[in-house]
Order: sequence, then structure tokens, then C-alpha cells
Amino acid sequence: YSYLKTSAEMQSNYNSGYTAGETAGYTSGYSAGEAAGGAAVATSQQSVASDYKNLLSGVDQTIAAADATTLAGQLSIFSESYQYLNTGGGTDWHCDDPLCFEKTGSTNNLITIDTTRLAGAEISTDKVTWTPMPYNTAYQQALDSNNPKFYIRCKICCRTSVTATNETTVFQGSTSGGIAISGDLRSLCELNRGELTVEYEMLNLFKGNTAIEDASGLKFPSNVTRRCYQNLFQNCNKLIYSQSTLPATTLASYCYSYMFDGCTSLTTAPTLPATTLDQYCYMRMFRNCTSLTAAPDLPAETLETNCYHDMFYSCTSLHSITVGATSWDTNYTTDWVRSVPVSGTFTKPTGTSIPTGTSGIPSGWTVVDV
Repeated sequence: YSYLKTSAEMQSNYNSGYTAGETAGYTSGYSAGEAAGGAAVATSQQSVASDYKNLLSGVDQTIAAADATTLAGQLSIFSESYQYLNTGGGTDWHCDDPLCFEKTGSTNNLITIDTTRLAGAEISTDKVTWTPMPYNTAYQQALDSNNPKFYIRCKICCRTSVTATNETTVFQGSTSGGIAISGDLRSLCELNRGELTVEYEMLNLFKGNTAIEDASGLKFPSNVTRRCYQNLFQNCNKLIYSQSTLPATTLASYCYSYMFDGCTSLTTAPTLPATTLDQYCYMRMFRNCTSLTAAPDLPAETLETNCYHDMFYSCTSLHSITVGATSWDTNYTTDWVRSVPVSGTFTKPTGTSIPTGTSGIPSGWTVVDV
């Protein structure tokens, strides 16, 4: 499966996957091939099983599309290896609140879903009957009077290349009608029982979807991985309401970078409870959010390299910021408040020295020490 591509960071987590893939996947594949009839079939199954083993071990992250397609059709052969990855002891796990798309007005909409990045994807209109979605297609689902909402779940949302620099948007909507998205994003990583495990896992998930108006009902996993939500809602210019909180308290590099960049209608930011930051974690997260009036509290006491870089750049309606940092380094906060209004309130810990300017306290703002 292309969705089982592991990053270098994950390799240590799957050391035993090499053995599991070899003993369960390779051996079972060989046996299944023999049972299917003939050495040629057995050899083919061995090859596919070997690919699977390599994916588990992190040896091969560039499996060819043709091999990936073959592998997709042989999941049952690798059931033991599959169970190894499914940390629930080998049983299927389904989130009870799957990702939901619902039209918000009388106008119909058409959602285009890139299933290349949704491995093991299923769709439903009632959360009872689930239909498998074809892999590697631009699947389209209407939102209309007959089907005003639908639900999605999958084993993992993944990248399709090692670099993942130009990944496609997974869920794209037409501009004709507004939609609301809700539900638990853990339904897009059911393979690992709702935990993020892969870099770039939900990169560009809704990027540029100009139909999304309301994401307040969206729930997030409690952990993050490197670049997992990068560009998540970038340029969703109709988005007004975001989810209430991003629950992770320990962040990973670039995890929220560009997340709401260009969301010009966003009025309220989600709560950000993280106290342990990582490099570039919030970079350009709210850049060009021109309707945002108050920044979420930033309780972290220790900053990391470029963690706040351009974070509120061109937030032209912003009038309130509260930070918990006990020390300040403008190399970590470059231009984070450039082009914000000339008046507002900046709240910080007593004793924390922060310079005035685009990389510190905005010029003209009132400072409150707490």
C-alpha cells in the first residue's frame, strides 16, 4: 500500500515490523500463492509480500504505483502483518464519529475526493452502510436534497511521494454552495486507532476548498507529527468558524504551519494549549487572516527556532495577543506581527523583555504585565 510508506523518523517504531512483515507477509504470501496454483503465482505473491516487508521496515519508501496497486489487492494475504500495525491487537477499529460533510444552505455542492491519499477509504450517507471507495481516483460525491450529508473513514491519510512538496488537496468543493465539516479526524487514521504516526499525514487536506464555511464541529487527534496539518485550510476563504481547540500539548516541527493561511473570513482562532513547541510549528499559521480579531493564548514559556515566524503577518484586524514566554528571541519570531493594526493589547509575563516591532510587541500597542 502506498499508505504504509514510513518516514525515516518512524523506522525506529517499526523495527519489529521487518520481522513481522517477513514472517507473516512473506511466508503467508508464498503459501497463498502456492494455494492459488503454481510457482508463477507464488513468485508474484512473494514479490508483493517482499515489497510489503520493505515498507514496514522503512527500507523502501518509493514503491512503484503498479506494485502499490497489486499490493492493494492482496491485503488479505498480509492479515497478520496488518494486525501487527493495527495496535488494537489485530481487530478492526472504527471511530464512532467519522468525518462528515454537510451542505449549509439550499444550494447543492459537489465534493471531489482524491482517494490516492485515502487508503482503505469508505463512504456512507447514514454511518450504517459503508461502501468502499476506488483507489487512485478523483471520486465525486454530491451534496443535495437527496444526500445533504455524507461520511468518510479510512485506514490512513497519507502522502503519495517521499518529498510531499506538491501534494494534492484531498477534499475539494465547488464554490456554488457552502458546506460544514464535522466529526473526528481520527476516522482518517483508523489503522493506528486514531493516532497520527506518519509525516505529512493530513497535509493539504482541505487546502483551497472555497466551499467550507464552518469547521467548528471538527475534532483532532491528541498527538501531532511533523508537518501533519501543514496547509490544512490554506486559502479556504469562506471559512468563518474553526474547531474550538487543537488539543496537542507537545508539538512537532511544521505541524501547524500555514494551517489557516489566507482564511480571510476566519473570525475566531482555535485554542492552542501546547506548552512544548518545536521548530516552525506555528509558522504562518494565521497569515493573512484579515478578519481575525484576537490571537489564541500562547502559553508556552520556551520558544523554539522560528516557532512564531510570520504567525500573524497581515492579520489586519488583530487587536489582542497573550503570550507566556519567559524569554524572547526575535530570530524565532521574525515578522510575526508585521502589518497588524497600530493599536491593541499585548499581555505577557512580568519580567519578560520583548522589543517593540514586527518581531516582538507591535508598535503602538498597550502592554499588560501579569
